[in-house]
Formats: sequence, structure tokens, C-alpha cells
Amino acid sequence: MSQYICSAISVPLDSLEATWLPTVFAGFDREPVALGAGGRGKHGELDVTFGLVAGQTRLLQARACVPFAVPWVLRADPAWPALAAVYLAMPTGGIVQGDRLVLRLCTKSGGVVHVTTQSATKIYSMERNCATQQVTLSVENGAYVEFWPDPLIPGRGARYGQRTELRLAPTATVLYRDVLMAGRVARGERFAFDVLVSETRGMMQGGDLLFEDVLRLEPGSLNFDANVLLGGYDVLGTLYALNVGLSWLDLAETLDAYFRQVEPVYAGVSILPGRAGLVCRILGRCTGPVLQALETARALIRRELGKPTAAPMRK
Repeated sequence: MSQYICSAISVPLDSLEATWLPTVFAGFDREPVALGAGGRGKHGELDVTFGLVAGQTRLLQARACVPFAVPWVLRADPAWPALAAVYLAMPTGGIVQGDRLVLRLCTKSGGVVHVTTQSATKIYSMERNCATQQVTLSVENGAYVEFWPDPLIPGRGARYGQRTELRLAPTATVLYRDVLMAGRVARGERFAFDVLVSETRGMMQGGDLLFEDVLRLEPGSLNFDANVLLGGYDVLGTLYALNVGLSWLDLAETLDAYFRQVEPVYAGVSILPGRAGLVCRILGRCTGPVLQALETARALIRRELGKPTAAPMRK
């Protein structure tokens, strides 16, 4: 039987998570905000564990603190009965100044999970302090996880840091999508945020580092035109595909051939250090073509890995 534990009471994070801030944020954390940075209503935490039970992946344990809620597991793909489809919900509607958010998702051996969000994540305008989110995916042997959040939209003056750790067992597989938009472009907020830092790390469960990928954008400190950022494009999509026991060379060539002919995006693919997987970068002037290219790339990866074709997810 699945066990559900839900709490709306904030508790202290462990020391590593509680103190993590990008170095460029030094001093921001001391700026006062209502309720106090990381205090009640500002410290969000979601800790969930998935596992295979009687041929289906189920939610074994979950704990949530506002602004997160315990997710439901859906059976959205008849062609893959073992797959658990999960929407991460944020009832508050977005991330605000002073938020300190932590997500931990563990998938036990043999589990098959697709995790997404209900909609794009909005980073609201900030007058002081900053906001951070830390995501840890722990994937055990034989498990397959797709972490597929919708785009991140930073508002005017936003100061946002995100750290994502992908921790793999030797036969685990992870697909992780990360999509960044220039902001609320229709409202004249193109690259109007102060600073955005995104750190992505691939690691073995024993702690060995596979790769580290760091993106740092500071349009608020630049004295030249915003077109310089991302080469004039407004959307950056990244796809990481990881499994240390597989050869990714043929798949990288397949993806490269696809990216060479797809329009209207600008894209490329590279093998990660140690041949632990591959990374795809996709630039576009609007969101739709970037998301479509990412979906096609995911379909090609699934096909190469012998997985069922992905069923459409309703939003």
C-alpha cells in the first residue's frame, strides 16, 4: 500500500540546502522581506519517493510544505502501464522574493516516472532579497525518469538561482528538460531580470561528479543591448539524457541530423564528459518551436532506448 505523508508546517532544511546561494547573490539574502527569507510560507519543500509495485510505478511516500502540494500519480500512457505520470502543483502561482524551495524526487529500482509541471513557472518581480530552488533527482538501478518541467519565466528585477542534481545508479536513465524564457516579452520585460543562475550537475549516487553545467545571466548589470544575450534569441531549451552504461554516439548523430534540418530553431548536440550521456541546446525566438524540438528529441531518444512512444500530456 502507498503511504502518503503531507505536512504544511515548515521545518529547517539540512545545513547544505539551507545555506546554498550562488556566489553572485552575496548580500541579497540579508535584505529584509515579509515573513523573512526561508521562513514560514517562504520555505517550500517537496520530498517524494516512487517505486515499482505489482508492475506499476506508485507514489510510496510524499511530504510537502507550502507552496508545494503532494502530487497525484496518473496513468496517462496505455502503451506503458508501468509509467507514473506526475504533475507538480504550486498553488501560489509562482516564486517570489525570499522563497527557498527544495524538491527531492527518488525513484527506486525499476520505477518509470514522467514528472512535469501544470504550467510555466513564473519568477515574480523582486524589490529585494532573492529566490532559490534546489532539485535533487535520485534514480536507482533500472529506473527511468523524465523530469520535464515547463518553461521558467523571470519577471522584472528577479534574482533567481536554481541548482539541479541528477544522481544516478550505474544502470539508471534520466531525461531532464530545462527551458528558460527571456521574460514576459509581451509586457516589455525582455531580459529585464537582474540575475539568473542555473547550475546542473550529473553525479553517481556514490558522489562521483560526471559533469557540471553552469549558466549565469546578468542583464541588469550589462551596458549593451539585450540582443547580445543568447545571441538575440528569446528562448533557451536544454535536454540532458544520462545513462553511464550506454553508448550515446549513434544517437548523438541522429539528433544532430535532425537539428540540422529543423526550423526555425538553432540547435546542437554534444556528448557529455565520460560519455555519461548527451546534452542538446536549442535556441528559438518563441516558445513553441523550442518545445516541439525538445519533444522530437525525446521521441528519438525513447525510440533508440526501446521505450514506447510518448503519449500527449494534457495541460
